Amino acid sequence: DIAHGGTLLLDEIGDMPMLLQAKLLRVLQEGEIRPLGANKVRKVDVRIIAATHRDLPKLIAEGRFREDLYYRLAQFPIELPPLRQRVGDIEILARHFSDKACLHSQRDLVQWSQAALRALSGYAFPGNVRQLKGFVERAVLLCDDGELKLEHFPIPANPISNPACLSLRERIEQFERDVLLECLRDCNGNRSRAARTLGVSRRTLLYRLAHLKIGAAHGRPD
Repeated sequence: DIAHGGTLLLDEIGDMPMLLQAKLLRVLQEGEIRPLGANKVRKVDVRIIAATHRDLPKLIAEGRFREDLYYRLAQFPIELPPLRQRVGDIEILARHFSDKACLHSQRDLVQWSQAALRALSGYAFPGNVRQLKGFVERAVLLCDDGELKLEHFPIPANPISNPACLSLRERIEQFERDVLLECLRDCNGNRSRAARTLGVSRRTLLYRLAHLKIGAAHGRPD
C-alpha cells in the first residue's frame, strides 16, 4: 500500500512461505490488496523487483516455490555473476564501502594501500558483496593511521591472483577458513565455544585451524 505508484524490492524471494507466495501472486495478477482486518480490497500499482540467491527452478521442482509466481516475476530476469567473477568491481565497491563507513563514523576518509587492494582483488569472496562490505567496515574500525593495510583484513597474506583458477579443494578450504574465522570472531576467540557452535569436537576444530594455518592470534586458550 505504501509502495503504491512506486517500487517494492523483495529480497530473498526464494525464502518466502508458500502461503505468502499465493497472496503475492494475487497482487501481481489482480493489482489488489486487502489489508488485515479490512472488508474491501484496494487497487495498487506497484513495480516489483525480486532478488534471490536460490535456484528457483530447482525449488519449483521440489514443490517449494510456485511456478506461476516464478513466471510472473521473471519477466525481465537479470543474472548477476558472483563477485569472484567480477574482479574489476572489487576495488570500486571497496572504496565505496570505506567512504560510507568513514562518513557514518564521522571520520576523515581513509587511503588504501596497494597491498590491501591486491589482496582483495585476489580473494574469492564466497559471501559475495555482503562479505566484502563486512571486510571493509571492519578494516575501517581497525585502522588508526588513515590507511587501510593488508593486516586490517582477515584474508591470506598471499592470495591466488586469479580466484577463477582456484581448484575445488582450494575453494572449499577458502570457504572453510572464512567460516572458522567468522565463528571465532563471534565467540571472541573462545575455541571451545566455537567448536560447540559449529557442532564439532574441540580437537577437530584445532586440527582444522592448524591445517588451514589459522594462528593463535585468531583464538585463545580456554
